[in-house]
Amino acid sequence: SRGVMVRVLYDAVGSWKLKREYTEALKSAGVECHSFMPVSFPMFRRKMNFRNHRKIIVIDGAVAFTGGLNIGDEYLGKGRLGHWRDTHVRLEGESVAELHKIFLYDWCMRSGEDPDKICEDVSCDECGNMHEQDLSRLPVLPLQVVASGIDSAWHSISMGYFSMISRARERAWITTPYLVPGPILMNAMMTASLAGVDVRVMMPAIKDHFLVFWGSRGNIEPLLRAGVRVFRYRKGFIHTKTLLADDDISSVGTCNMDVRSLEINFENQLFIYDKGLNGEFAQHFLADIEDSEELHLSEWEKRPIWQKILESFGRLYSAQI
Repeated sequence: SRGVMVRVLYDAVGSWKLKREYTEALKSAGVECHSFMPVSFPMFRRKMNFRNHRKIIVIDGAVAFTGGLNIGDEYLGKGRLGHWRDTHVRLEGESVAELHKIFLYDWCMRSGEDPDKICEDVSCDECGNMHEQDLSRLPVLPLQVVASGIDSAWHSISMGYFSMISRARERAWITTPYLVPGPILMNAMMTASLAGVDVRVMMPAIKDHFLVFWGSRGNIEPLLRAGVRVFRYRKGFIHTKTLLADDDISSVGTCNMDVRSLEINFENQLFIYDKGLNGEFAQHFLADIEDSEELHLSEWEKRPIWQKILESFGRLYSAQI
C-alpha cells in the first residue's frame, strides 16, 4: 500500500499446506509471489527432489537477514513442537548484495526474467543505498556468502564444513536439527575428535520428521565411540545451523548436516572470520547445553533393540532424507 516492491518466493513442497487464498490475498495487494519449482504430474518425482531451502530477506538493497528461521507459526513457538530455538543474523554492507543476487537468480528461475538484466538493474538502483549508509557504527566482519545447489558442480557448503572441521585444532562445535551428513563429514568429525579436538554436536531430543529423526540417532553411536560429545536439546526444538571452528571461524545459515541440504537442496551459508562473533556463538552453545542432556556411550548402548532397528531403517534411507 506504500508503493514498495515486494517479492515473495516460497518452496512449493515445503509450503504444500499453504492455502491458495493466502497467496491470492498477497497478489491482490500487489505482492509479486511465486512458488519455487511447483510439482505437478507427470514431472512429480524429478522436480520434487530439488527444493529451495534458502531463507533470505533483503530490504532496499541495504539490509539482509538469513539463518534458520522460516515464516510460520511454529517458528514463534506456537506449533506442536513448542519452544523453538533458532539462529538468524542481520547484515549490512557488501554481503547484502551477494544475498540479493542469490535471491534474484532464484527468482528468475521461476519468473522467466533475465537474471543478468535484473541483477544489473539492482546494482544500479539499490546497491547505491548500501554505499550511502553510515556503516561506521557497525563492526566490520570478514565473511563469505556461499550458495550451493544442483545448479553448481560443487557442494560448496559441504566443502566449507569439511575444511572447518579438518583445520580445527582446539574445538569444533556443531548445532544441527538433523544429523545424517554422509561418510565424509562423519569421518571428519571422528578424526578430529580422535586427534584431540573438542568436537561437540548439539541436536534435538524430540522428533520433527520420522525418518530424519531415526536416521540422526543412527549416527550417534559411532560419534560417541570416537569421543565426540553429543548433546540433545530438551527445552523444545532446536533448528539452529551453526558450526564453530576454534575461536576464529563461525558458520551460520540454512544448511543442515544432512545429505539433502549438503548435496541437493538450494542453500545459503555464511562463513565468518571473527573472534568476537565466534565467542558470542560459543556462549549461545554453552547456554543451550544447560537445556540439554549429554549422551554417554555406556548408557546409549543399553537402548532397546527396537530403537536400534528404527535407527538402521533411518540410516538406510538417509540419502533420501
